[in-house]
Amino acid sequence: MKKLIQLFSCICLLSLVGCLVPGEFISNIEIEDGQHYKIDYEGTIIAALAKSQIKKNGQLSEKDNRIFKKYAAKLKKKPGFKKAEYIGDGSYQVSCFSEGVLSDKFDFLTKKTNYISINPLPNNQVEIIGVGIKQKEVVKLQELGIKINGTINLKTKGTVLKHNAQSTPKFGGFFGHYTWQIKSVDDPAPYMLIQFEK
Repeated sequence: MKKLIQLFSCICLLSLVGCLVPGEFISNIEIEDGQHYKIDYEGTIIAALAKSQIKKNGQLSEKDNRIFKKYAAKLKKKPGFKKAEYIGDGSYQVSCFSEGVLSDKFDFLTKKTNYISINPLPNNQVEIIGVGIKQKEVVKLQELGIKINGTINLKTKGTVLKHNAQSTPKFGGFFGHYTWQIKSVDDPAPYMLIQFEK
């Protein structure tokens, strides 16, 4: 079984900032017709390098804090980032939103720091799947005490063929959404396969 942390592809954006992983967040995904998507993310992202330095030295130096704070300005310039504020200890409060036509594989938050991928498949199917990282990196994040506490909500008008959501829409799909409550790195990674009409 995939570890929940495998949902978050941790690829370094800058050598001085290190890998960025989600902290506490709420994310909403809409895939209504198999052609268009909307997705948002409200919450924190964490620079793993900062947590490593804090574990080693007890705190970040003033110089390190300036580096991490400066990176917030770079985040704001990335597509979809409406807000990126450095809140200390290598953490950022962010607000992200993206919508468009789903013609190719789509990674969110960015291609290099994505916590979920939406993949169009043949026969009008769409797959939502987590992106894995190496097990040794999972262990490192656990050792750094990086905690994930998030909620992913997904709405679709397609026929859901497979999923592992913890809760589902009520009354034949008319109310509510598919929801994953992410509380532990040992939780299974969210997954869904949707069939749309031709």
